[in-house]
Order: sequence, then structure tokens, then C-alpha cells
Amino acid sequence: MVTPFNKYQGTGNDFILIDNRDGIFNPSDSEIIKRLCDRRFGIGADGLILIANISGYDYEMKYFNSELNPITRKLVTIGGAQYIMNIYFWRTQC
Repeated sequence: MVTPFNKYQGTGNDFILIDNRDGIFNPSDSEIIKRLCDRRFGIGADGLILIANISGYDYEMKYFNSELNPITRKLVTIGGAQYIMNIYFWRTQC
């Protein structure tokens, strides 16, 4: 399966970003997330950002660090990841 992604660097960290509003990526498969973030055998990144649909809002940002700990936008603001999200939405005009 081919999943479109973007890779961004901001505030000293790099992130893989997947726009998952169509539900093409399964975030519960932690092994895939771990392999994507692996710097030797994957794309390599400090974390994975998923853009997802959520009722009542424009989107939900789900962040998974390379150690596979999910952190949602509602719980904590992650400066670098939020910066990347802003750039992504500005570039894609979503």
C-alpha cells in the first residue's frame, strides 16, 4: 500500500506528516509507525503527525514520537509539530 506523506523540519525536529482525513493510514499499527521513524531503515524522523477528522472541529492532530507514545493536540501543545501543521495548511490551502 502506498501512503502519501510529507516530511518537514522545524524548531530543530523533523516530522513525517500524513494527512489521514481520508482514513488511509491505520494509526493503531505501532510497528509501522516505529519503522517509518527509524533513521536507518525507514524515512527517519523524531515523530509522526497524523491529521485526522474529528466531530465538531476542522481537524485533529495526533502526534506519535519515535518511541510510539501518542499525544493528542487536545492534551498538550507541541510547538514544533504545531509549527509544521501551520506550514502544511498554508502550503496546501486546506
